[in-house]
Amino acid sequence: MKLAFAPVVMKCVVVCTLSLALASCATSEKLPPAPRGYVLVHDYVDSTKTATGDQYQRIEMGWSYDEKSAVRTIYSLDGKLLSRETMPAVTLRATDAEMEFAYALVRAEPSLQKQVRRKDAMFQGGFSLREPGTPCGEGSRCVHVMISDGIVGHALFAHAIVDLASGKIVEKHYEKNSFDFPQANQQ
Repeated sequence: MKLAFAPVVMKCVVVCTLSLALASCATSEKLPPAPRGYVLVHDYVDSTKTATGDQYQRIEMGWSYDEKSAVRTIYSLDGKLLSRETMPAVTLRATDAEMEFAYALVRAEPSLQKQVRRKDAMFQGGFSLREPGTPCGEGSRCVHVMISDGIVGHALFAHAIVDLASGKIVEKHYEKNSFDFPQANQQ
């Protein structure tokens, strides 16, 4: 006995499987490595007055993912460590590599595919966010990621918040002063 519906079922299975595969490809962009360890954000040379005259020092400002804190390290110009201080209340701008990771997370987010796939979509962001009582409190490294048409004053298609410390999008549809964080919405 031949089953008349077998080709139809098989065709449906193939189409459904192909559709699922294409949907997963749309959101399975290979992510760059998550930031870890210590990230140098900027460094500069400065001088301090001493009894023997000006002393020049190289100052590094960076983020320690292990300590969940900004870190200021001061070296002599010949490379000798003079001091190292963690600064948990300090926020630092994200590096280009950190922002590439944040953009990749947003590009891979299924609920943002309509905005991400627009032909005129331009990614911007990197502004730090520190909000007590939310996932963006002390120890976090939250940054804004915005998708717009790139023209100042024009359409903003999406606005997400990424915590680089946890490697997660903590707010997919951010609106100023309206976090979806349970702690922030309690009055």
